[in-house]
Amino acid sequence: MVAPGLFRTELIQGLVSFGIAEGSAYRETLEGLRTENTAYIAGAGNPAEVADAIEQCIRADDPPARVVVGEDAQKWVKLVHDTDPDSFAKLLRGEVATLADP
Repeated sequence: MVAPGLFRTELIQGLVSFGIAEGSAYRETLEGLRTENTAYIAGAGNPAEVADAIEQCIRADDPPARVVVGEDAQKWVKLVHDTDPDSFAKLLRGEVATLADP
């Protein structure tokens, strides 16, 4: 399994190009999400890294069961492994809550 992080593809453009209905109760949160995503996209990796990882797995005599590709994905894996479940859940809730901050 190849587990990619965020890479510059047409697919990720949807992270910033989605519409928000006028009068939506979630408007502030969604605008915050769009702003956050704009920053993430700016740091997205080159999709050739994923292609290289897939090719290496295909050509390997004994490929690993899981390959994490991308600096952002590597950071998340480390965070998940280094954080207890309750603290990780609290961290995620905090991240989501910041989206609605003005």
